[in-house]
Amino acid sequence: MNYNLLFENIESEINSLLDIGCYIGNFSGIFTDEFNLKNTNILCIDINPAYKELIESRGFRFRAVGLSSERKNIPVYYPKNPDSLFDPRNSGVSYCRENTIFFSDCVVSSQEVFPLDEISNSETFDFIKIDVQGAEYDVIDGGKETLKKSKYVLVETSCGDYNIGSKNEEKTIELLSSLGFKEKKVLEEIYIEEVLQQRDILFERMC
Repeated sequence: MNYNLLFENIESEINSLLDIGCYIGNFSGIFTDEFNLKNTNILCIDINPAYKELIESRGFRFRAVGLSSERKNIPVYYPKNPDSLFDPRNSGVSYCRENTIFFSDCVVSSQEVFPLDEISNSETFDFIKIDVQGAEYDVIDGGKETLKKSKYVLVETSCGDYNIGSKNEEKTIELLSSLGFKEKKVLEEIYIEEVLQQRDILFERMC
């Protein structure tokens, strides 16, 4: 993540953050330092409940919940025998299984997932980050009212087959456009074996 480029393109006052797919909370920590946010104005969400103690020890609120377009039970894919909580394979936990050797043999857990609008309790967030391993479209689809109240959305889009069952970037951009967001800056492009798989894109709400 090119944080300098991200911060250069945020022109509105930011007082709150919703970090969806927070992993170990590094994004929230860097973002908090840059904008001098109160920890109580930050909500971290991750489908993996293992991060609860770590995130809360950093002073952030944490919800262990999977997000989708509707409430339902679905299989969620976890790495088998991770070395520790900080094992990079843990960042790939999703219901859109990572299409790599690390998840060719994995642990499958049935979990209930929820729409973001159902669990956000009408709270307003100036900035929303969504990095959920291929499930970004579904999270946005289930959080339309929450997103409509935000100023910026940072999304990791899917351009290839890195996550099985993920919606492609074009559909995600179309959905955000329907909510009044316009693409502001591509922050990073991720290539694997010279094939573009993901992009981190900052969107700004225009209306």
